[in-house]
Amino acid sequence: MDSPKKTPVHLIGARASNEKELGHLAKEFSDHLEGDSNIDLTLDIKQEAPEESCVVYARKVLETLPKSNELNGPLIIASTGVNDVEYEDAETPVVLAPNLSIEVVEALVRKLPEMKENHPNADFLIIEAHQKAKESIPGTAKEGAKILMEDSKVENVVIKSMEEWEEFAKNPLIHLGKIVSVRCDEISEKIFKVPDEAIGGHGIHKFIAYEDEGKVDEVETQVLGRKAYAEGLGQLIQLLENSPDEFKKGVTSIFELVQKNLLKVEKA
Repeated sequence: MDSPKKTPVHLIGARASNEKELGHLAKEFSDHLEGDSNIDLTLDIKQEAPEESCVVYARKVLETLPKSNELNGPLIIASTGVNDVEYEDAETPVVLAPNLSIEVVEALVRKLPEMKENHPNADFLIIEAHQKAKESIPGTAKEGAKILMEDSKVENVVIKSMEEWEEFAKNPLIHLGKIVSVRCDEISEKIFKVPDEAIGGHGIHKFIAYEDEGKVDEVETQVLGRKAYAEGLGQLIQLLENSPDEFKKGVTSIFELVQKNLLKVEKA
């Protein structure tokens, strides 16, 4: 009896500083996917991608991102800062997934439109906190800005010390309409209560509505550790394999897939 066919997945996740090692996020992906008996995993630090494999891109640097004419199978981009226009002519599905926590994405596509509808005259502030090594604005914050402020390219303020945070906290209202990015372990620990074991890989987002200089509503999401991202990646790969008719050629976002109920939080 033939064994079940495995899904070929090629993970591109070499560190920018050492191309013989996987980065933190890619290592979490690798550990999770290697434990899946339905997946045949190859790594860019060891071997070339097999033909027609699902490619998962999880590098900070985008110079090695596959071009649309180089794709033989689906591409999942788990990085931020990608210009989706580059993939408009792709002959295979390309999924932009700057956040692979399905729970967080659900909160964005369900709760933020509801908050905006409930407070049509509100001004909004987005605060996000990540490990200090993260240099880019998270795609989650940009998507939130698109929903709440109808513009994903809002002004960004970066806070790197407790002193800067304390100055910000004196009058956060002057930053309405902005994304405030916290990159300080001390703030994450003391203000956002991130536990020690998650300091190296966490994501906190606060979407706050203000009216008449007072806070009227707030949506908060938390990811403590990278396991949730790896589990979301597993779900997405499974969806691509089992429901190919749901994917058009060219670009789709993980936000669209959750909005269409194609990806859902898995109940324990």
